[in-house]
Amino acid sequence: MSVFGRGYGEAVCAHVGDGEWVLVDSCLDPTSQAPASLKYLTSVGVPVAQAVKLIVVTHWDDDHIRGIAQIVEECALARVACSAALGREDVVQFVVSQEAATGATGSGLDELRTILRVCSRRKPGIIWAKANLPLHPSPPGESPKVVALSPSEDATERSVTALIEEATRSRRAFPRRYNAPEGPNGASVATYLRSYGVSLVLGADLELSNNSETGWDAVLSYSKPPSLASLVKVPHHGSKGAHHNGFWTDCVTDQVIAILTPWSRGAHHLPTDTDLTRLRAVANDVYLTAVPALARVEASHDVQRLLRRLHGDKAVSELRGWGQVRARRRNGADSWKVELEGDAIKVET
Repeated sequence: MSVFGRGYGEAVCAHVGDGEWVLVDSCLDPTSQAPASLKYLTSVGVPVAQAVKLIVVTHWDDDHIRGIAQIVEECALARVACSAALGREDVVQFVVSQEAATGATGSGLDELRTILRVCSRRKPGIIWAKANLPLHPSPPGESPKVVALSPSEDATERSVTALIEEATRSRRAFPRRYNAPEGPNGASVATYLRSYGVSLVLGADLELSNNSETGWDAVLSYSKPPSLASLVKVPHHGSKGAHHNGFWTDCVTDQVIAILTPWSRGAHHLPTDTDLTRLRAVANDVYLTAVPALARVEASHDVQRLLRRLHGDKAVSELRGWGQVRARRRNGADSWKVELEGDAIKVET
């Protein structure tokens, strides 16, 4: 499995055996502006048009969806899984019809509209992902390799308003029965992968919620992974709001590896130094694809402190803010081999 990330953007690609690949979300490589997952797979000789079997669009935030439309178009044999929050026919028709909606080209909703149009021409079409639904193989074989852990039924209903409001830049665009949005993260598709006896969890941006029928509480109650994960893509960039103690005590092995990507917007950034300390307490090893907000490091005391912790006195000019964490585990092996590219680092105690 490889995780790509920079100060704004995240993508995952995973080999699930038998030459089959699963891509989750998308971000752009800063040098080529190509989808990072496609660039990587092409560089290692993977024929993406045939080998990619599943593309998971966890939610429609810009930092998870940039370039995903190109991935869907080039991976012609792949099924596409989107959050069931988009699965209502009237909602899909509404989103597709909003070609004139305001917003910058390449925004999450623009990518989403393209995906829906492309998939409307494919058979059997989109998989509307929700908790406990097998995503690959689909229809599932005796033992599905990829299963959705979220969203719950409750989260699906509560996320409709957020999508419509973002598309129209207005409030209460939908009937009032939908006026309790959880936002895009609330309908995020976390996934469980298992192949050759090895289990992984990709946490997407799923967060905690005051409503026990949504978020990680719902996963622990209704869609808990059937076996312990030895590798986790940490949800929502390691934020406190996505950290569920029950997940880390009941759903992972003692030697679990945690991988996360940074996020920054304005003066705000994730993970914080406190976030990394918390993760080091529950995971055997923690890896970060890059430090957040390098371009703004001189103006942010918090980022300066995080940079010193992670890189010591290394000059900021030497860091590009982009990296890849690649974890490999051969069939029958009892541990992962982790390789780092670019600015990816191991977080030390």
